[in-house]
Amino acid sequence: MKTLKTYPEVRGTQAGYVIRYACPFCKTENIIINRSPRDHFKIARTVSCRHCRTRVAVLTPGRDS
Repeated sequence: MKTLKTYPEVRGTQAGYVIRYACPFCKTENIIINRSPRDHFKIARTVSCRHCRTRVAVLTPGRDS
């Protein structure tokens, strides 16, 4: 069975359907745009930084997981 990787967690800030977060490694501000209501209610999502390409788990603000 395949093991899941754990990524560093970062809490983002939310304004409407946009979640902003800063990469913990290079401090670049990144943006996630939720395109559907299902994306809006996710607890966390794994994304990559647009500058250094490292993967992080972004926690949705206002959701305690």
